[in-house]
Amino acid sequence: MVGTTVPGQEGEILRIVEGRLAPSVIKRLNALGLERSEIDAIVIPSRTLQHRRSRREKLTVEESDRVLRVIRVLSLTESIYGSRERALGWLC
Repeated sequence: MVGTTVPGQEGEILRIVEGRLAPSVIKRLNALGLERSEIDAIVIPSRTLQHRRSRREKLTVEESDRVLRVIRVLSLTESIYGSRERALGWLC
């Protein structure tokens, strides 16, 4: 599927979100096929991401939640459409 394990249990998702994700996860979203402009609009603007990286800060709880939501939606859509390309086309 998306090439990453999608947490299934709500408690596990909450633990990941509250632990806050590293900014490097944004590169993974890009590698999965999301455009930088889509990531800017949905998860975190480029300037904010650059600021987090320069200060070696993790993403906020809200940003981490958005990352997991995008991954979950992409994974589910991919399982329905049978390919990442078709899933991304539908999502766009």
